[in-house]
Amino acid sequence: MDAFRFSRWLVSCSLAALLCGCGGGGGGGSAALPPVTPLAPPAAGPAQSVPFTISLPSPSSASAAARRPRYVSAGTKSAAVAYAGQKQIINCANNACSGLLAVPPGQITFVATLFDQFDGGGNALAQGQTSSTIVAGQPNHIQIVFGGVVASLALTLAPSTVPAGTPASVAVVVTAKDAAGYTIVGSEPFTSPVTVGDDDTTGATSLSATTLAGPAAVATLSYNGSGNGAAVHLSARAADPAVAAASATFTIGAKPTPAPSATPVPTPVPTPTPVPTPLPTPSQNPRSVVWSIGDPWGLPSTADGQNPNGPSFSNAPAACVAQQSAAQCTGGAGAVSFHVERADTHTIPAPQYRNMMIVQKWNADHSYAFNYQLVPNGAYDVRFQTVNRMKDDAQYVQSLIWQNHAGDGSVMTALGMDNPDGRGNQFYFNSGGHEGGIADPFTWHGPAVQGGVDSWEIQFRNAQDSSGWIDLYRNGKREVHYSGPVVKTTAYDLMSFGIYYYNWEIARSTILSTDITFNYFELSTIPGPVAPL
Repeated sequence: MDAFRFSRWLVSCSLAALLCGCGGGGGGGSAALPPVTPLAPPAAGPAQSVPFTISLPSPSSASAAARRPRYVSAGTKSAAVAYAGQKQIINCANNACSGLLAVPPGQITFVATLFDQFDGGGNALAQGQTSSTIVAGQPNHIQIVFGGVVASLALTLAPSTVPAGTPASVAVVVTAKDAAGYTIVGSEPFTSPVTVGDDDTTGATSLSATTLAGPAAVATLSYNGSGNGAAVHLSARAADPAVAAASATFTIGAKPTPAPSATPVPTPVPTPTPVPTPLPTPSQNPRSVVWSIGDPWGLPSTADGQNPNGPSFSNAPAACVAQQSAAQCTGGAGAVSFHVERADTHTIPAPQYRNMMIVQKWNADHSYAFNYQLVPNGAYDVRFQTVNRMKDDAQYVQSLIWQNHAGDGSVMTALGMDNPDGRGNQFYFNSGGHEGGIADPFTWHGPAVQGGVDSWEIQFRNAQDSSGWIDLYRNGKREVHYSGPVVKTTAYDLMSFGIYYYNWEIARSTILSTDITFNYFELSTIPGPVAPL
């Protein structure tokens, strides 16, 4: 277990308050720090006594705190604070680094570096820099955010192998550790970015990003379906050449050779005996696909600036035109990725924080798209596959990724992500009309893994009374069976998928951006007599 320790721990520190950071460097080899801004000479006036405190996690508790928003390495043993032409070393003891700084008044630049040995020795784990005006005779509050120093890298792909001829989206997951062996986490950037590259010269694959600024940054390898039996080698490198590069291999499987067809031999056909025809169940009924990625779709209003670019396709891009308060779009092939972001955690977009595709159909007679309305009491089968890149958020914060949305604005049936116990995101399923609030009312949760690929199937009878039912399948296993109302009103009932926060959820959120990818999405109708499995 020690080989996979986390450096996640909320830092409480002050210069009357020196604040926070994420882990970084030491132990397994040192990593170079970037140059810092030269410190100003001491200012005139009597020095102010400013307390300096950093609360550290114990190594045994670092993994338990692994999902808090800002962290520092549990391997920290000393801190060096440089300011006004001087440097002060503060050793750590009893899970804290505490001391007093004598800071002259005036505009002061502070550079704080954390080390894995006492007296500022060993390897640098993290570094932060800020400038602030120190005023004599009053408390002075300064914030420093630490960036982790990368000492080792690991690179994994999910999935690492795909069959030839089938387009796919692959999560490229880079794990950076400090020299003390702790994984660098959090939303702050590394002291120097990590670069990602590959050796593909055929054009069969492409990377969504080649520079990862911090542990929260993600990259995707998109495969367009070409190639046969090929291997693409990927690498991740730190800015410091002393840090060994990490590598992983993406394999495109060989196309199977079709077996020769045998010459059929006529077989006498016996006279059949009539038997009663049983009523079909959903699994026996033929599906009729009514929508899939590539068909027309609607994009929510771009006026609030939450989805100015819309969903991103791995193959052909979409063509969209403005239509009243929304955009009507055609085209777009392959996997589709959704991304939302905001400037800071104090910004609360209005009215929602979203980037979703609304399922639409094309009217050939009038040359425009219209929202595909679910039929009252109709039976439907929804199949899609997700690649999870949703970042861990604060406790109880919920985000929809698929929903059956009634015309009155209510959502009684939805799949989403939330943090029910403060230990990180989990998938949830809403099958009883719960939405929003400061608690977690959902009856089903499933584990959510960063970069994890899941296949989902949701069968339901779209009724607003007790004749409704829902079956939720994850990776072929039925997780939920529900009987009862599926929607409050079947009038103007629509379906959408992507990322959707309610405004009261984003007000409690602690992240700036998040992402999810749908490798495919298909909506079908189920004809005939229908009952739950």
